[in-house]
Amino acid sequence: MRIDKMKSSGSFKVRIRVLVPMVISIVFLLGAFVFTVYRIQDRNASNIVMRKLNSVRQLFNAQLESDAGMMSAVLKPFFSDKRMISALSAKDRNSLLGYSKPLFEQLRAEHKITHLYFIGPDRINILRVHNPGKYGDIISRFTTLEAERTKKLSYGIELGLLGTFTLRVVVPCYEKGRLLGYVELGEEIDHLVNKLSRILRVDVYIAIKKKFISRKEWESGMAILKRNSNWDKFPSAVIVSENQESFPRELAYYLPEEHHVRGITEVSFKKNGRYYRARFQYLKDVSGREVGEMIIVYDITEIISSGKSYVFALIFIYLAVGGLLFFFFYVYLARVERTLTAAQKELTEWNRTLEEKVKEKIKELEKVQAKVVQSNKMAAVGQLAGGIAHEINNPIAVILGFAQSIVYGVKENDSLYMPLKSIEREAIRCKKLVGDLLTFSRTGKTQAELADINTTINDTLSLIEVQAKVKGVEIVKNYRNELPNIAINKNQIQQVIVNLCNNAIDACQGRPEGRKITVITDVTTEQSSAEDNPDKSGPLQNRFIIISISDTGQGMTKEVKQHIFEPFFTTKEAGEGTGLGLSLCYETIQKHNGTIEVKSELGQGTTFKIKLPVD
Repeated sequence: MRIDKMKSSGSFKVRIRVLVPMVISIVFLLGAFVFTVYRIQDRNASNIVMRKLNSVRQLFNAQLESDAGMMSAVLKPFFSDKRMISALSAKDRNSLLGYSKPLFEQLRAEHKITHLYFIGPDRINILRVHNPGKYGDIISRFTTLEAERTKKLSYGIELGLLGTFTLRVVVPCYEKGRLLGYVELGEEIDHLVNKLSRILRVDVYIAIKKKFISRKEWESGMAILKRNSNWDKFPSAVIVSENQESFPRELAYYLPEEHHVRGITEVSFKKNGRYYRARFQYLKDVSGREVGEMIIVYDITEIISSGKSYVFALIFIYLAVGGLLFFFFYVYLARVERTLTAAQKELTEWNRTLEEKVKEKIKELEKVQAKVVQSNKMAAVGQLAGGIAHEINNPIAVILGFAQSIVYGVKENDSLYMPLKSIEREAIRCKKLVGDLLTFSRTGKTQAELADINTTINDTLSLIEVQAKVKGVEIVKNYRNELPNIAINKNQIQQVIVNLCNNAIDACQGRPEGRKITVITDVTTEQSSAEDNPDKSGPLQNRFIIISISDTGQGMTKEVKQHIFEPFFTTKEAGEGTGLGLSLCYETIQKHNGTIEVKSELGQGTTFKIKLPVD
């Protein structure tokens, strides 16, 4: 590598090349670390919320079992009191109310009992101790029907008309085998929910689906319980918990079943500067209906705060250690840069004189080589061009003159008109070909015009398609659409295509079948090196049109490929070729600042690839 290139490319900017990747790596690792800690913290919070949900469910079921057992034990005094049994048998409402009222008030104060029913054997309500004015209706709740069916105690939580969950215990009352009726105790489970919230330090809400309750009954029940009754607050459910006013509005979207998966969907939100997580758990009544959901909300602010403190502490340590390493490498690499820069200057001075001399010699050799190549070319082709001018140009002029004079006297519908016009056209093309041969020995630029390469090739192929068809060779065209126009000498490029296709047709003659010539056009972009850019501002993007002509002929040996572009080199029999076709093609493409390459294997066919610059 040359010294000036090393200097311009900044080969000795060691600090930049080492410290920039180092800083990027540190930042990437820090980001990965923070992300990992965040994921761990998030997973930890999710696990805690899931454990809270399981604890709420287990404790809720355990508390229901405990309260049901308590209420079944409380009912024993009713069946041991003969006055109570006698009043129930006689359906004496006043006596039942008098005997049971004091006991009910005691149960309500001590055990949160909210309901006490006396029901006849026909399930017609005799007395509601908690609401004496309402009686005479048929009780068709699941617990009552179950006690009737099994003739045993039945209990479970049921959704009442007021939209509240009630734990009910129903016991059938018998006297000497005769069913006297049923006694039912009930407690609303709100106090259980509040108890769970206090024990587990979570917020628990009960949401009831509107399709299971009546708006009128629910609003009436909320009025009795002295709670707000905004039925329209949520579209599909109502919150019946005592703490309904504190229900987070951030959870409103997730109340419909289609917006969450129970026990799986976890909702994160921030409220009043604190962070919360929530999960949903379905609630079934004793009949197995999913009438609502239990929603637990857990405050994870402390978890997040501790996680942030941990992350900030580790980030500080990480940056401190990284900063020390950065400073150490910065100082060390600065010394390395100074050493390399001094060595570079010394080496540059040593090689400056030698490099200048090498440049001068290279330029001299290039000039001599160009002159030798040009001299050989002109010596080889100039002699032939002069002979053609005398031996071919004059007869062609005579042929063209007679053809033109005759065609003017022949009508277009005459059978001789088209042959004479063909003679005239081909004679004109021959004169142009002679001019192109003379151009071969000149070093001046060729006259060019903007042209569409697909159209130029297609017009050229129309001249040889008949010849190819006669010789049993198929020409396949595969043009790239919308190629850019390029500056070319159309006649010279057409002659190149004709020469290559004629050679391909001849090459295919040795094949018994599958004779085919494929012509392909395409466009490509290539990046040159920065040294090729005159202003040295960076690499250039160069566009080229590619013309590929392939045949299925016999192919070439390696020795033949080495000489195919030399003037007068030919593999044809004497009298069948001059050996100028491919050398003219090579010179024409060179004058267009393009390249022509050949790829061929013996028995595998031949492909010529022409590359012409677009700009």
